[in-house]
Amino acid sequence: MKVKLQEQDGCLVVVSHALNQDGYARMMCHNGYERLTMYHRHVWRECFGEIPDRYEVDHICRNRACCNPEHLQLLECSEHKAKGNALRYLHIKEKAREIWLSDKTVTGTYLSQMFGKSVSTGCKWVRMFKKEILDSLRTKD
Repeated sequence: MKVKLQEQDGCLVVVSHALNQDGYARMMCHNGYERLTMYHRHVWRECFGEIPDRYEVDHICRNRACCNPEHLQLLECSEHKAKGNALRYLHIKEKAREIWLSDKTVTGTYLSQMFGKSVSTGCKWVRMFKKEILDSLRTKD
């Protein structure tokens, strides 16, 4: 594998192989048998050892093509999934915040319908937005 350093963020990105549809580099490992594996997982094993059961290698830099060992960490599967979901849907929550800030009569039910989320999620967002405003007013005093 050939990698290139991206100076702006320190990522080491694979340039010799095409990335898969999810943005990861893959390679063939020859450990008694041929096996296609994600390159960042291979790098982790080479630098730090085996990946324990129920753990996944996470990209701290959020760049799936990166294989810089300093940008990798082990997370429990459940923690990795929660982190990914929170970041994946952050733009939706930010858009909902913009809509609510422009018209504070907008309800959680309306936001949930608008973004295809559960009513409880929409209401949770509104509570969070209100709390953020209250917290900012309290810190001004």
